[in-house]
Amino acid sequence: MQRKHFIIAVITAFPLLTVAASLAHVPYLEPQVVRRCGALAEGEDFSFEHPFIITSGTIVQSKAIFAYLSYGDVDVYQYTLEEGETIPWMIAAALPPACRMYRNTYPATAVLGPGLPEPDPGEKLPFEIPEGYGVIISRPEKVPFGEDRPVLSLSANVPVNISWFFPANPQTDFVFIDNLDVPGIYYVVIWNPEKWPCDYTANIGITEEFSEEDKMHEQIILPLYSDHKLLHFPCVEMEGPSPFE
Repeated sequence: MQRKHFIIAVITAFPLLTVAASLAHVPYLEPQVVRRCGALAEGEDFSFEHPFIITSGTIVQSKAIFAYLSYGDVDVYQYTLEEGETIPWMIAAALPPACRMYRNTYPATAVLGPGLPEPDPGEKLPFEIPEGYGVIISRPEKVPFGEDRPVLSLSANVPVNISWFFPANPQTDFVFIDNLDVPGIYYVVIWNPEKWPCDYTANIGITEEFSEEDKMHEQIILPLYSDHKLLHFPCVEMEGPSPFE
Protein backbone atom coordinates (compact mmCIF):
# COMPACT_ATOMS: atom_id res chain seq x y z
CA MET A 1 0.00 0.00 0.00
CA GLN A 2 1.31 3.40 -0.85
CA ARG A 3 2.25 5.44 2.22
CA LYS A 4 -0.27 8.22 1.49
CA HIS A 5 -3.19 5.78 1.22
CA PHE A 6 -1.96 3.87 4.26
CA ILE A 7 -1.87 7.00 6.43
CA ILE A 8 -5.34 8.08 5.30
CA ALA A 9 -6.71 4.63 6.15
CA VAL A 10 -5.18 4.69 9.62
CA ILE A 11 -6.33 8.22 10.41
CA THR A 12 -9.84 7.29 9.28
CA ALA A 13 -9.79 4.42 11.77
CA PHE A 14 -8.98 6.57 14.81
CA PRO A 15 -12.51 7.89 15.41
CA LEU A 16 -13.84 4.33 15.29
CA LEU A 17 -11.32 3.25 17.90
CA THR A 18 -12.02 6.07 20.29
CA VAL A 19 -15.83 5.82 20.23
CA ALA A 20 -16.07 2.03 20.13
CA ALA A 21 -16.04 -0.14 23.24
CA SER A 22 -14.51 1.27 26.38
CA LEU A 23 -11.47 -0.92 25.82
CA ALA A 24 -10.06 1.02 22.85
CA HIS A 25 -6.48 0.50 24.07
CA VAL A 26 -5.15 -2.04 26.56
CA PRO A 27 -3.77 0.08 29.44
CA TYR A 28 -0.48 -0.53 31.23
CA LEU A 29 1.53 1.39 33.85
CA GLU A 30 5.24 2.09 33.94
CA PRO A 31 6.20 1.34 37.58
CA GLN A 32 7.93 4.74 37.76
CA VAL A 33 4.49 6.36 37.49
CA VAL A 34 3.60 5.39 41.04
CA ARG A 35 7.03 6.15 42.53
CA ARG A 36 6.86 9.30 44.66
CA CYS A 37 9.90 9.03 46.91
CA GLY A 38 13.15 7.13 47.18
CA ALA A 39 15.43 5.79 44.47
CA LEU A 40 13.99 3.84 41.58
CA ALA A 41 14.20 0.09 41.88
CA GLU A 42 15.65 -1.95 39.03
CA GLY A 43 13.22 -2.09 36.13
CA GLU A 44 10.85 0.64 37.37
CA ASP A 45 12.00 2.95 34.58
CA PHE A 46 11.64 1.56 31.04
CA SER A 47 15.08 1.66 29.42
CA PHE A 48 17.28 -0.24 26.96
CA GLU A 49 18.39 -2.37 29.91
CA HIS A 50 14.84 -2.87 31.20
CA PRO A 51 12.40 -2.16 28.33
CA PHE A 52 8.67 -2.69 28.29
CA ILE A 53 8.41 -6.01 26.42
CA ILE A 54 5.64 -6.17 23.83
CA THR A 55 4.47 -9.78 23.66
CA SER A 56 5.20 -11.68 20.45
CA GLY A 57 2.47 -11.26 17.85
CA THR A 58 0.79 -8.28 19.58
CA ILE A 59 2.61 -5.26 18.10
CA VAL A 60 -0.47 -4.25 16.06
CA GLN A 61 -2.79 -4.57 19.07
CA SER A 62 -3.61 -1.15 20.50
CA LYS A 63 -1.90 -0.36 23.81
CA ALA A 64 -1.85 2.72 26.04
CA ILE A 65 1.11 2.71 28.43
CA PHE A 66 0.84 5.42 31.09
CA ALA A 67 4.42 6.49 31.75
CA TYR A 68 6.69 9.21 33.11
CA LEU A 69 9.90 10.83 31.91
CA SER A 70 12.21 12.20 34.58
CA TYR A 71 14.71 14.94 33.66
CA GLY A 72 16.63 13.84 30.54
CA ASP A 73 14.98 10.41 30.65
CA VAL A 74 14.43 8.07 27.70
CA ASP A 75 11.74 5.34 27.80
CA VAL A 76 12.11 2.18 25.73
CA TYR A 77 9.60 -0.38 24.44
CA GLN A 78 10.87 -3.55 22.77
CA TYR A 79 9.43 -5.96 20.22
CA THR A 80 11.09 -9.00 18.62
CA LEU A 81 10.04 -9.68 15.04
CA GLU A 82 10.36 -13.41 14.46
CA GLU A 83 11.70 -15.08 11.31
CA GLY A 84 8.92 -15.26 8.72
CA GLU A 85 6.71 -12.76 10.58
CA THR A 86 5.36 -9.70 8.77
CA ILE A 87 3.87 -6.69 10.53
CA PRO A 88 1.28 -4.97 8.32
CA TRP A 89 1.96 -1.74 10.18
CA MET A 90 3.71 -0.42 13.26
CA ILE A 91 2.21 2.73 14.78
CA ALA A 92 3.51 4.66 17.77
CA ALA A 93 3.17 8.09 19.36
CA ALA A 94 3.49 9.75 22.77
CA LEU A 95 0.59 11.90 24.01
CA PRO A 96 0.94 14.30 26.96
CA PRO A 97 -2.04 14.82 29.28
CA ALA A 98 -4.26 17.76 28.34
CA CYS A 99 -3.08 19.82 31.31
CA ARG A 100 -2.07 23.48 31.35
CA MET A 101 1.52 22.75 32.38
CA TYR A 102 1.94 20.46 29.34
CA ARG A 103 0.54 22.95 26.83
CA ASN A 104 4.00 23.29 25.24
CA THR A 105 5.24 19.74 25.80
CA TYR A 106 5.80 17.65 22.68
CA PRO A 107 7.39 14.24 23.38
CA ALA A 108 9.30 12.73 20.46
CA THR A 109 9.05 9.13 19.28
CA ALA A 110 11.51 6.98 17.35
CA VAL A 111 11.47 3.41 16.11
CA LEU A 112 14.86 1.69 15.86
CA GLY A 113 15.43 -1.58 14.06
CA PRO A 114 17.08 -3.55 11.29
CA GLY A 115 16.05 -2.65 7.75
CA LEU A 116 14.95 0.88 8.63
CA PRO A 117 16.48 3.99 7.00
CA GLU A 118 20.02 4.81 8.07
CA PRO A 119 20.23 7.58 10.67
CA ASP A 120 21.19 11.06 9.58
CA PRO A 121 24.84 11.54 10.64
CA GLY A 122 23.92 15.01 11.90
CA GLU A 123 21.00 13.79 13.97
CA LYS A 124 21.47 14.48 17.67
CA LEU A 125 19.60 11.99 19.83
CA PRO A 126 19.72 11.39 23.60
CA PHE A 127 20.56 7.71 23.04
CA GLU A 128 22.86 5.56 20.94
CA ILE A 129 21.54 3.78 17.86
CA PRO A 130 22.74 0.14 17.84
CA GLU A 131 25.20 -0.72 15.09
CA GLY A 132 23.45 -1.87 11.92
CA TYR A 133 20.14 -0.31 12.96
CA GLY A 134 18.08 2.30 11.15
CA VAL A 135 15.65 4.77 12.66
CA ILE A 136 12.41 6.62 11.94
CA ILE A 137 11.76 9.67 14.10
CA SER A 138 8.63 11.71 14.75
CA ARG A 139 8.88 15.14 16.33
CA PRO A 140 5.34 16.50 16.69
CA GLU A 141 4.39 19.69 14.93
CA LYS A 142 3.97 22.53 17.43
CA VAL A 143 0.69 24.42 17.47
CA PRO A 144 1.21 28.16 16.83
CA PHE A 145 1.05 30.46 19.84
CA GLY A 146 -2.53 31.47 20.59
CA GLU A 147 -4.11 28.42 18.95
CA ASP A 148 -5.71 25.60 20.93
CA ARG A 149 -4.18 22.15 20.71
CA PRO A 150 -6.56 19.32 19.74
CA VAL A 151 -7.75 17.40 22.80
CA LEU A 152 -8.79 13.74 22.85
CA SER A 153 -11.02 12.90 25.82
CA LEU A 154 -12.32 9.52 26.90
CA SER A 155 -14.84 10.87 29.42
CA ALA A 156 -17.66 10.88 26.85
CA ASN A 157 -17.17 7.22 25.95
CA VAL A 158 -15.95 5.44 29.08
CA PRO A 159 -16.70 5.84 32.82
CA VAL A 160 -13.37 7.58 33.47
CA ASN A 161 -12.05 11.08 32.90
CA ILE A 162 -8.81 11.06 30.90
CA SER A 163 -7.72 13.50 28.20
CA TRP A 164 -4.63 14.09 26.10
CA PHE A 165 -3.25 16.64 23.71
CA PHE A 166 -3.62 14.95 20.32
CA PRO A 167 -1.17 15.47 17.43
CA ALA A 168 -2.08 18.44 15.28
CA ASN A 169 -0.80 16.59 12.22
CA PRO A 170 -1.22 12.79 12.58
CA GLN A 171 0.35 12.22 9.15
CA THR A 172 3.72 13.26 10.53
CA ASP A 173 3.29 13.22 14.32
CA PHE A 174 2.80 9.45 14.52
CA VAL A 175 5.48 6.96 13.50
CA PHE A 176 4.00 4.83 10.70
CA ILE A 177 5.86 1.84 9.30
CA ASP A 178 4.11 -0.59 6.97
CA ASN A 179 5.00 -4.10 5.84
CA LEU A 180 7.80 -4.67 8.34
CA ASP A 181 9.36 -8.08 7.65
CA VAL A 182 13.06 -7.91 8.61
CA PRO A 183 13.49 -10.15 11.68
CA GLY A 184 15.21 -8.80 14.75
CA ILE A 185 14.69 -6.65 17.82
CA TYR A 186 12.90 -3.33 17.38
CA TYR A 187 12.72 -0.48 19.89
CA VAL A 188 10.15 2.28 20.32
CA VAL A 189 11.95 5.12 22.11
CA ILE A 190 10.21 8.14 23.66
CA TRP A 191 11.77 11.27 25.13
CA ASN A 192 11.12 14.95 25.78
CA PRO A 193 13.42 17.02 23.53
CA GLU A 194 13.29 19.79 26.14
CA LYS A 195 14.53 17.24 28.74
CA TRP A 196 12.04 18.45 31.35
CA PRO A 197 10.08 15.84 33.34
CA CYS A 198 6.67 14.98 31.96
CA ASP A 199 3.84 12.50 32.18
CA TYR A 200 2.72 10.96 28.91
CA THR A 201 0.93 7.98 27.39
CA ALA A 202 2.67 5.78 24.84
CA ASN A 203 0.18 4.72 22.17
CA ILE A 204 1.39 1.66 20.26
CA GLY A 205 -0.72 -0.33 17.80
CA ILE A 206 -4.26 0.15 16.55
CA THR A 207 -6.24 -3.12 16.19
CA GLU A 208 -8.86 -4.21 18.72
CA GLU A 209 -8.41 -7.83 19.78
CA PHE A 210 -8.66 -8.21 23.54
CA SER A 211 -8.29 -11.12 25.94
CA GLU A 212 -9.76 -11.57 29.42
CA GLU A 213 -6.38 -10.49 30.82
CA ASP A 214 -6.56 -7.30 28.74
CA LYS A 215 -10.00 -6.54 30.17
CA MET A 216 -8.61 -7.03 33.67
CA HIS A 217 -5.88 -4.47 32.88
CA GLU A 218 -8.61 -2.01 31.90
CA GLN A 219 -10.68 -2.56 35.04
CA ILE A 220 -7.66 -2.03 37.31
CA ILE A 221 -5.64 0.69 35.60
CA LEU A 222 -8.17 3.08 34.06
CA PRO A 223 -9.90 3.92 37.39
CA LEU A 224 -6.47 4.51 38.96
CA TYR A 225 -5.57 6.97 36.21
CA SER A 226 -8.99 8.63 35.93
CA ASP A 227 -9.01 12.39 36.64
CA HIS A 228 -5.22 12.32 36.11
CA LYS A 229 -4.76 11.10 39.69
CA LEU A 230 -1.39 9.46 38.99
CA LEU A 231 0.24 12.48 37.33
CA HIS A 232 3.38 13.79 38.97
CA PHE A 233 2.14 17.39 38.80
CA PRO A 234 -1.26 18.99 39.48
CA CYS A 235 -3.41 19.05 36.36
CA VAL A 236 -5.46 22.05 35.32
CA GLU A 237 -7.33 20.48 32.41
CA MET A 238 -7.53 22.35 29.13
CA GLU A 239 -10.16 22.18 26.44
CA GLY A 240 -9.50 22.11 22.75
CA PRO A 241 -11.04 21.12 19.45
CA SER A 242 -11.73 17.43 18.88
CA PRO A 243 -9.09 15.92 16.58
CA PHE A 244 -11.85 14.25 14.54
CA GLU A 245 -14.16 17.19 13.84
